Amino acid sequence: MQSSLPGGARRTLRRLATATAAAGMAAAMAGTATAAEAAGPSAPAAPTAPTAAVRTGVPQGAVALPSALARAGTSRVAALPLNAIDGKGTLCGWNPSSKGGFGSPTCYSGYSFVNGAVAGSINSDRTEDVFLRHRSNGHLYGFVSGVSKPIDEGAGWNGYTALAMPGNLGGTAADDVVGRDRSGVLWVHPGYSNGHLGRRIRVGSGWNTYRAIFGKFDYTGDGRTDLLGVDYHNTVWVHPGTGDVKRPFHRRIRLATNFRGYDYVLSTGDVNRDGRSDFLARDTSGRLWLFRGYNRVSRPFAARYSLGTALRNEKIIF
Repeated sequence: MQSSLPGGARRTLRRLATATAAAGMAAAMAGTATAAEAAGPSAPAAPTAPTAAVRTGVPQGAVALPSALARAGTSRVAALPLNAIDGKGTLCGWNPSSKGGFGSPTCYSGYSFVNGAVAGSINSDRTEDVFLRHRSNGHLYGFVSGVSKPIDEGAGWNGYTALAMPGNLGGTAADDVVGRDRSGVLWVHPGYSNGHLGRRIRVGSGWNTYRAIFGKFDYTGDGRTDLLGVDYHNTVWVHPGTGDVKRPFHRRIRLATNFRGYDYVLSTGDVNRDGRSDFLARDTSGRLWLFRGYNRVSRPFAARYSLGTALRNEKIIF
């Protein structure tokens, strides 16, 4: 998918990928909590009845979600809230717990117009910003903390079959949005501190190989934002970041095989507050699992940890 690395680096990455594939990452894909995690990160509580409402159909005002983007120590990896929208258009947000995991939800009605959503930090106030895609008009609306009205990022967003907001891909202070179009081309929309997204930049073709594109911040330990994908053979890949938004990813590396039985994958960053990026996956029975990141390609994730079934009925999780 991407242009190759210099020979030495390419050989090193190939050896790491081969070793990882041989191991199969059985513990990461099918394990349970380790003894050290007996207490475990707190699971998200069940959604509650909506406590406020917005006008259905057209975004009005700022999304009144909890804003608690918090960084673990001096790490660049943030712990973002977990958000979800159910089939009735109720949007709930769970703030990250200071001890790992998530707290109780705050829920709002009136979001049945949404058919896609991403979240990150696009300005420098250390709070979460949310982008919601309108199912009817195809516009993407940015609900940015400190801005009283939603920012219309323009039409055409229904042309994307996948959206993600992995973090800062190009060296600025703002997180960027990526979208895959129907032909399998991946695009980057650079984020700016005023809440707007810039003109899109073509990354490359072939991204229809993935049934899911996701991730948040760094998974390889080099301090750059990466992107993860699960292909239709149930293999997990990482596209290591370059730090250059015009050429954001190196050649992909295989992380795990046999990643079966999950219908939704996403990341909110550092869930267990150890300074490393994690990801979440919901299985087909409705149970949410935490895959704790190690920031190493040779051993990318710890054994999975159950976070319960509170999100078993949610249609969009971000």
